[in-house]
Amino acid sequence: MSGRYLALIPAAYGLLIGLEFLLCWLAARRGHGPLGYSVAGTVTNLSCGIGSQIFAAIGTLQGVFVYQWVATRHALLRPWPTTFAQWLLGLLLVDLCWYFSHRASHRVRLLWTIHSVHHQSEEFNLTVALRVGWLSGVFAWPFFLPLALLGVPLLSYLALRTLHDLIQFVQHTRCIGRLGALEWVFNTPSHHRVHHGCEAPYLNKNYAGIFIVWDRLFGTFQQEEEEPTYGSVTPLRTPNPLWVNLAEWLHTAQLVVAATRWRDKLWVLLMPPEWCPHGALLAQTDSQSDAAPRPIDSSTMLYIGVHFLLLVAAWTVFSMGADKLSAWLFALWTFELITPMVVLGSLLEHRRFGLWLEVLRLASIGVIAVFVLRPAGGLGPLSWSGLVLLGLLGNLFWLSQLPLARPDEGHAIFRLRTLTETRWDRGCAVLIFVTLILYAVRKYHEQILGELLYGCQVSALITGIGLYFHRRFLVGLGLVFASGMGIPMWLILVATTGTTHVLSVILHVLPPCAAAVYVKRHGLPRHAWLGALLMFTILLPISHYGTDPALNVNLSHRPTVELMYFVPWFWGAWLYGAIMTIALLFTADFVLRRTLCAARKFRGIIPQ
Repeated sequence: MSGRYLALIPAAYGLLIGLEFLLCWLAARRGHGPLGYSVAGTVTNLSCGIGSQIFAAIGTLQGVFVYQWVATRHALLRPWPTTFAQWLLGLLLVDLCWYFSHRASHRVRLLWTIHSVHHQSEEFNLTVALRVGWLSGVFAWPFFLPLALLGVPLLSYLALRTLHDLIQFVQHTRCIGRLGALEWVFNTPSHHRVHHGCEAPYLNKNYAGIFIVWDRLFGTFQQEEEEPTYGSVTPLRTPNPLWVNLAEWLHTAQLVVAATRWRDKLWVLLMPPEWCPHGALLAQTDSQSDAAPRPIDSSTMLYIGVHFLLLVAAWTVFSMGADKLSAWLFALWTFELITPMVVLGSLLEHRRFGLWLEVLRLASIGVIAVFVLRPAGGLGPLSWSGLVLLGLLGNLFWLSQLPLARPDEGHAIFRLRTLTETRWDRGCAVLIFVTLILYAVRKYHEQILGELLYGCQVSALITGIGLYFHRRFLVGLGLVFASGMGIPMWLILVATTGTTHVLSVILHVLPPCAAAVYVKRHGLPRHAWLGALLMFTILLPISHYGTDPALNVNLSHRPTVELMYFVPWFWGAWLYGAIMTIALLFTADFVLRRTLCAARKFRGIIPQ
């Protein structure tokens, strides 16, 4: 099957899913049953499918290598005929191997830890067909090696597996009822609904992929008598695809640890999922289902929908060129694809952890955009990297407006800021962010990272984040750093060169002034100078190797012109630079604490 036709498979999946959703919606509107679709379930199912395709490269590579080696050296029939009858026989053999692979995935706990992802959904629709464990491709390929022994060529095997998966996809639907005589031979949606049931007598039945005759022959067939209750025996109601893939692994690890004998530890992996070693009953019953998800507000729903579409688009681009990526680029793409899945799952669960993970992801995209898109030109006066940074800033603002990002009423530090003060602080923060982006766009030298990570640039960024999200420690740290290091070094640079830029003036004046107003209201956190010193120490190596020496203004970096105001000889630059850094930061902290915070402390209401 050519790549042109393979590229149409995701589009066909999407079209069929849309058609099924329309039919389910019409049936639910007429009162013929539930919709069978939910936002959380659909996002989780498709995220698991995307993740499985990302990690499928591991299993596919090793499976293809071993299969080709067996087929070329140990095949019993050679060459394999290409008649229609032989293709039909090949499909029968693929389905027979699938039957034993599928049955083992239900009866061997080690394999069930992967396959359980497919059965955790309490809905039954076409998106469930794509809900596959991320490591499913790692353990499935050994069951198909008998085909290599029979001489089935590698390309024929891959084509038959693709056809096999396509046929199984349409079996995951409630829109198709009984199919009469066809159900004696083929695995129909009715038979597969039985397989997804979690109650007797439907448990561990109907393992076949296409031909139900295998279940009839091996005694695992069950007719659908009434619509099953879908899901696993122990429900896992979480929309987080990462936890969906790790939950059963964690439960298995708990059983292995709880087993008292080494033999039992091994049997935990090889016995059926319901088997429990002596003394490990507590670990088995500890895995309780999560509470049913809370309703999702419309703004969060819109955020999830837009970013999930962006995730699908990014995955499409990745899948088209994954084979041409180096190892570190593949790992980078994997991080940028897996992280939004976890973020969206966390938002669906109303967990604030997802907000900070999303901020980290947006920051990583910004860094990538600065280095990758800078040589790519731009649109008008703005480079593509600048446009991406503006988009990320808008996304950050959107994220901050979600109900989950709003502070709890019981959080003491947030009660200290009125609505007017909040608007003022956030307005200053947005202006700081915009100025930083414009400053980054204006700089065209390649070593921009080191400069942006030094001085008032980094203190402006930290101050802006603190002002926007109302984090007193970040605002205090940025103010101390700017007062003790950034502003003095900038004034020395201006005095020695006699030139500056309006954006540089804004970055060196606006953040400290806004932070000073904030600190006067809320106080300066304890030991802010230590935080500023730690930040300086962390950023020093990056500034050392990433900054253009001609633009460097680092006090303890290189003996540049402005450094000679403090250290008049070369060999003492590092030692005296470190001493001066500590002295300047401590002095700034001391002065700020006894000027801006004096009135607040005198009245005894300075927050600590």
